Amino acid sequence: MSQAVWTVSQLMSSLKDLVEPAFENLTVEGEVSGLRPNTSGHLYFTLKDDTAQVDCALFSYQRSKITIEIKNGDQVQVKGRLSIYEMRGKITFIVQHIIPLGLGNVLMRLEELKRRLAAEGLFDSRRKRSLPSFPQRIALITSPTGAALQDMLRVFRQRGAWAQVLVVGAAVQGEDAPAQLVQALRYVNRWELADVIIIGRGGGSFEDLLPFSDEAVVRAVSESRIPVVSAVGHEIDNPLCDLAADVAAPTPTAAAALVWPHFRDDWLHRIIEHRTHLQHEIQRRFEETERLLRPFRAENLAITIEQILDPVRSRLTWLREELPAAIKQVLHTARLNLTRLQEGLQAHSPLDVLRRGYAIVQTDAGILRRAAEAPIGTALTIQLHEGRISATSQGERS
Repeated sequence: MSQAVWTVSQLMSSLKDLVEPAFENLTVEGEVSGLRPNTSGHLYFTLKDDTAQVDCALFSYQRSKITIEIKNGDQVQVKGRLSIYEMRGKITFIVQHIIPLGLGNVLMRLEELKRRLAAEGLFDSRRKRSLPSFPQRIALITSPTGAALQDMLRVFRQRGAWAQVLVVGAAVQGEDAPAQLVQALRYVNRWELADVIIIGRGGGSFEDLLPFSDEAVVRAVSESRIPVVSAVGHEIDNPLCDLAADVAAPTPTAAAALVWPHFRDDWLHRIIEHRTHLQHEIQRRFEETERLLRPFRAENLAITIEQILDPVRSRLTWLREELPAAIKQVLHTARLNLTRLQEGLQAHSPLDVLRRGYAIVQTDAGILRRAAEAPIGTALTIQLHEGRISATSQGERS
């Protein structure tokens, strides 16, 4: 822009348009001085070196995402952008992230490890398991002397937890911490000592929390056959074990509350719900039964019984009056039939023939019908109407 006379506003506006887009993503290194926390949560300070300085502002919404605490004299790297405040003609570095000097390489290695483990699927949400609703055994892997342990035990006591709580002590910071944490995880899994595991510690500096991003620890968490809750005492910049665990809690206290919710209140609420449901169901059944029985009230029931008994009484009367005559008729008919049968048998009886003077001659072979069947000397039996005669055949005669 070319003009003879500029206003201050025009100058600052032009500078803002030129500077801010050109310095949107910067990393600046220097020494912290003049820290000025604000009641609103903002943090103001100056970043300087031997020959220059720049004012910095860390706004509250961004400050809540940064875990480290800085103090005057710290050497740091700040990431952010330049901003020009036209009203005062002031350049301010808007801080988005702070890295203690010397930790830059560590963060780069952690980011690379995070990408590699993610590619292997260790952080896949499909691997996550639900926590048991009623754990009988809870393992706490943490420092036996730390405040985190006492915080978790206090939650269990306040909530009347009846589960068995196993404390597996391990270092939670320093060089020995990763190996001890891995050993504790494997120990609980090998002997199946718990239904759920909480691993963690209270808050601390960036360096203090590094063991919970150690590759061996992350792999041990992901390989656990028992569900794991990661409970490192901070809420942002999660360590890698948070990503590998089945559940990540912001603090150990929150982890204990997740593992053992307010069951007593839950149960009371459920009991009240079930009682109300049962009362409604009983009332509904009662009304339905009353509706079904309404036609069978005392007066109606008497009428219904009479209606059923009347045909029965009529049938019994008929049987009492008609049955003897019916039986007599059946017997008379039976006697007549028997007499006819006797007469028929008598007419065909051989005894009746014998009575008229005839005889039946038999041999050992049976009744004799022809003389030829009785050669001379054949023994004969002659059946008369009364008695029998034995004789001997004299042979056939003409």
